[in-house]
Amino acid sequence: MNITAVQAVLCGIVYWLAVGNLPFVGLWTLQRPLVCGTVVGLILGHPVEGAVIGASISLVYIGFVSAGGSMPADISLAGILGTVYAVSSGVDASTALTLAVPIGLLGTVIWTGRMTLDSIFVHLADRYIEKEEYYKIWRANVLFPQLLCAAMAIVPCALAAYFGSTYVSTLVSLLDGRVLTIMQIIGGLMPCLGIAVTLLYIFEGEAKIFLFIGFLLAAYTEIPVHMIGAIAVLSAILYVRLRDGRQAEPAHDAWEESGEDAAEPDEEERGETELTGQQRGLIPKAALVRAWLIWETFPQTCYNYERMMGQHMAHMFVPLLRYLYPGQLEKRQELMKREITFFNTHVEFGACVPGMTIALEEQMAMSGMVTDSLIKNLKTAFMGSLAGIGDTLWQGVFLPVMLGFCIDITNFGGGNIWGAVIYTVVVIAAACVISYLNFMFGYRMGGSAIVELLEHGTLKKLIKGASIMGCMVMGALIVKYVSCVCGMAFTFSGTTYNLQTDLFDVICPYILPLSVTMLAYYLLKRRGWSTLKVLLLLIALGVIGSATGILSSGIA
Repeated sequence: MNITAVQAVLCGIVYWLAVGNLPFVGLWTLQRPLVCGTVVGLILGHPVEGAVIGASISLVYIGFVSAGGSMPADISLAGILGTVYAVSSGVDASTALTLAVPIGLLGTVIWTGRMTLDSIFVHLADRYIEKEEYYKIWRANVLFPQLLCAAMAIVPCALAAYFGSTYVSTLVSLLDGRVLTIMQIIGGLMPCLGIAVTLLYIFEGEAKIFLFIGFLLAAYTEIPVHMIGAIAVLSAILYVRLRDGRQAEPAHDAWEESGEDAAEPDEEERGETELTGQQRGLIPKAALVRAWLIWETFPQTCYNYERMMGQHMAHMFVPLLRYLYPGQLEKRQELMKREITFFNTHVEFGACVPGMTIALEEQMAMSGMVTDSLIKNLKTAFMGSLAGIGDTLWQGVFLPVMLGFCIDITNFGGGNIWGAVIYTVVVIAAACVISYLNFMFGYRMGGSAIVELLEHGTLKKLIKGASIMGCMVMGALIVKYVSCVCGMAFTFSGTTYNLQTDLFDVICPYILPLSVTMLAYYLLKRRGWSTLKVLLLLIALGVIGSATGILSSGIA
């Protein structure tokens, strides 16, 4: 059958919705070939055939994990175009699978370009904050990035669907050269800027050494970031306690010392101490729910290499500003500048981090005793750990099990669309429930925990421990996110020596990513460079490094 122009454009729109991470149709649902194949089959008038083909393609990508902004393969484009070519040419599912796998290469180019260009909108959000135009931040986090994504996704996908596999092969061959290499190198360098900005607030005192401990653990072992986060927590506790030379006193001892023996506080006293958001906080429940909805629905609409989800955190706080700082314009701006820094975690399992952050900001507004560095350090310490847990449990366990179950349903009785429907409904429902519960848990525990810490005089120790945890996690994230590979080689006595593998990796794996990150930190901290200036420098390094062969994308 022939593909009409309207059908091709509709297929392009499906691809945009899949990769644009719009509410509930992004990474977990429409991106999966089982779901997008069913939708494309519906567009082409063959929904059951599309579901069966999509299920076949999903078998290859059933263990697909996209973590930390990486996109090893574009499974949605593979599912969409694989289904288009299979349905239009009448080939079987196994042939469709053979067609689909190489198609995923094209999407990685679009993903890399989008992650790179989305950094532009982060600086647009910075300008909105400077002008105190917070109501416009949604444009930088949702509107403009999605217009860009639509242009980058709809057009090539529609053309590929309309003109067929020949067009796809030609386009990939054109991009699979210097242009793609430059984009990959720049994209690999950019995360160092976000990490360096975070280090401005936590890389101080004794905490500095823990940055390199975290880096070495990630570089020389295969310990995942979430386990390094756990090690960081234990290291911080051990270090702070050894430094103090004594164990922290249990919370109930305070009542014994007051002459009350072990008596519990009465209800009135308990009400005076537990300043949670639901009791004596500044934020009403409706505003808190609205903040959660923003968190859950727009987390990666402007996902970018520089700050990942940083501008999304700022977007989430917009409806809360009038409750936290009514009439205090300077305080509002300080909060937004604090929250738009580098941030990245798992949307559902990491939702307790933004919930906790809201509680910390609320306590800061109420008492003024919570510090700027404490909020940044706690966010940094917990975001990587929870991201690792979420990626493992959600992408590594839950989604593959659901896919396997629903693929089997799809193929039952010669084929049907119910597998895709069940998968979509269950995954969306599970995502919302897990995210909401974690978000509210983080908010409740964040508020009460901070008040208790203030009452027992342990804030100073917490700040020190949080700095240690933050630096240790940042050290691990340098290994995970930043890519800087030397491409130089020389021949001596008939033997070729590669500087990356034969020198830098021997000295210390990932020493170049560490070096470029510390360079960015030095320029920001000591030389007073703006983030935009450092960003332009990284782009220049990528272009010059690729042109001269000094830097390589690291992809064979």
